[in-house]
Amino acid sequence: MSSHSSSALMDNIIIDTFSSLTEAESLVLDFQKAGLDTRKILIIGGKDYQDTDDVDSGLDWQDIDQASGVAAILVGLGISRNKALKHETEIKAGKFVVLVLGSDEDISQTYQILHNIGRRISEPITT
Repeated sequence: MSSHSSSALMDNIIIDTFSSLTEAESLVLDFQKAGLDTRKILIIGGKDYQDTDDVDSGLDWQDIDQASGVAAILVGLGISRNKALKHETEIKAGKFVVLVLGSDEDISQTYQILHNIGRRISEPITT
């Protein structure tokens, strides 16, 4: 059992890629409806993407040091270099990545929501 409370350090990550901003924002709305803290959710898209007023994902592209590159940030979060480079390539191709950082409970809830909408992702990353 972790010595951190769920409001302390966020030790887990789930990441998934979507073809459109509409899909990514719809997922964030599902997370909001389920009671997830939107400050733990990040949508990363192309350079022209910014959060809209319709969906507050807590963080946005501007929070990422673009000079470092998305892959470097993802690796720093504990994602393997190969997966980080894959996600960076997808973003450059116009896709959108939804990243959820959170406690075991947050990630379990996120995983269940993704499963319920038919998304198949690998196991959460524990840092």
